[in-house]
Amino acid sequence: MKAVFMGSFQPVTNGHVDIITRASRLCDEVFAVVGYNPEKPLLVPVSARERWLKQAVSHLNNVRVESFAGALADFCVQVGADCIIKSVRNASDFCFEADMAYFNKRLCGIETLLLPADEKYIHLSSTFVRELIKCKKDVSLNFDKIDVRDCKVPALKRLIIIEAGEKNYQEAVRLCELAISRNIADKKDEGFEARRDKLEQKLERQRRKEERQRKLFEGETLNQK
Repeated sequence: MKAVFMGSFQPVTNGHVDIITRASRLCDEVFAVVGYNPEKPLLVPVSARERWLKQAVSHLNNVRVESFAGALADFCVQVGADCIIKSVRNASDFCFEADMAYFNKRLCGIETLLLPADEKYIHLSSTFVRELIKCKKDVSLNFDKIDVRDCKVPALKRLIIIEAGEKNYQEAVRLCELAISRNIADKKDEGFEARRDKLEQKLERQRRKEERQRKLFEGETLNQK
């Protein structure tokens, strides 16, 4: 079985490597693809990200690193992939990826395999790692030692604002919940609970919009038949 795992990898994290490693055990061949997401800022050249990813998975003999500027479905057709690999960290991730799996199945008939993130890396995201770099924290491969409390409240708020600004509401909500679970207080602003509630409303509106688009897409597909 041939699988594809695509991401922006700005930068590659232990969470990415863990998913790719587990996928390599399930599949005969895995394509780890540096893709282009128009909703995310281009912070690192593709060539650098591809080089980082190759170094991170060099121990996996059945993993090939590629870069691709088009749609995930198009790459899957190009290489004759059997399935798409996706990682999910929480319920919000699952709902989003389930919708994407439906679209990709409609587009090219490919199935999606959802792998839950390892609990050691469930708090990790590339945005979080970039913020740790700004905070001059250790971002070596041993992410187990990183505590979100190492980032000051303004830095964590900045992460949430960045994600919300890019309309990554599910990630912004997850960061708010992480701050709440760690009892990190935001005394200078509305607080992480109130911020989370507002973001959840935006996330719900985003999901309703995606659902309308899905139904429209389904209707157009049926009419074409």
